[in-house]
Amino acid sequence: MKRIMPSHLPHALGREVGVQASAAPEARTPERSNRDFHSSRCAHRSGSAKAWTPTWAFIALLLIGATASVVAQQPVSKEKALDLAGNVHVIFEHKCNECHGSQLKKPEGKFGYVLDLKRMADNEDYVIRGKPQKSELFRLVNEGEMPPDDHPKTPPLTGEEKDVVRRWIQAGAPHELPAVLPKRTFAAAAPAKAKSSKDIRVTLDVRDQPAAQLFADIAKQARIEIAYTAPKNEPKLSITFKNGILSEALDYLVLCGNLTLRWEGEKAIIGPTKP
Repeated sequence: MKRIMPSHLPHALGREVGVQASAAPEARTPERSNRDFHSSRCAHRSGSAKAWTPTWAFIALLLIGATASVVAQQPVSKEKALDLAGNVHVIFEHKCNECHGSQLKKPEGKFGYVLDLKRMADNEDYVIRGKPQKSELFRLVNEGEMPPDDHPKTPPLTGEEKDVVRRWIQAGAPHELPAVLPKRTFAAAAPAKAKSSKDIRVTLDVRDQPAAQLFADIAKQARIEIAYTAPKNEPKLSITFKNGILSEALDYLVLCGNLTLRWEGEKAIIGPTKP
């Protein structure tokens, strides 16, 4: 079989597939540049190749984006920055320092520098400058988690105090303090509600003890009044109860002894069941 040289390859292929090769190759048009292609396509769409000009909608979007950026940073004057830092420092000193102060050997959450505003602001786990809604510190105080609602000594931040913290972070969390800290008035923590006798916790571990003796021991331990009327056949009761709620212990004992229980205020009244 005759070897076909590369120069004869097109004609050979034409003979093998039954296609007659053209005598002269078709003239090729010069390739247009990408620039010509895009220009012609734009001209085809618009009718003429006009230069693109920004629309009012596009300009408005640019202005909105720039405005949002300015609002997010919200720079303030040096005087305002000193005032915000001073007020935040005083708020933290009264509302947060007891649990997160540097004087504590074991501060809560291993976070013991609440009065060091620079260190606070540099810690992105708590503060993201200019973005209070994304800052964990603001979330904690805004949602009443720090200090918690049930803290025995420190009440949660007021709405005004929360707003000061928000504006401080919005302004970039400045840390420089004024020469004289501002004076603020803080309301005292509300007195803790007295626990009901029913909620007192007791620890019991007895076996086959007469009910009268057991209830007397419980009354002494819990420092409450229990009025007990023994039935004809006084039961002997057993219970193992560690640091449990008093009302639950009494409910269990009267059930085991086939007795009744009712409360008159803080006084427990226990007696035989009615026939």
